[in-house]
Amino acid sequence: MREVKRWHCGYCTKVLSKKTDMERHEKFCPRNPESKSCGTCEHLKMAAVPSKEIPGAVREIPMCELEQFSTDNRTERNPYGMRSNCPFHKTDPYRFE
Repeated sequence: MREVKRWHCGYCTKVLSKKTDMERHEKFCPRNPESKSCGTCEHLKMAAVPSKEIPGAVREIPMCELEQFSTDNRTERNPYGMRSNCPFHKTDPYRFE
């Protein structure tokens, strides 16, 4: 058995083995208010939309009130196109404490 050192993000649940990798992650972490990401913005709201999987059901998805989500940003890990460094970002003081 051996001891293993890990670095934990101060904003989310991500854990990495290299300090430099974690410093890079924290700079752009969607939950870091300084990254001006959708995850910390007061314009981020949940919207009810019809479910594709279950007919008649609804599901909630994140939406930007100012329609600033970008289809260019959509990936498997970011299916809604949330962004960072948004010029309209306004930190929501109640989202993450």
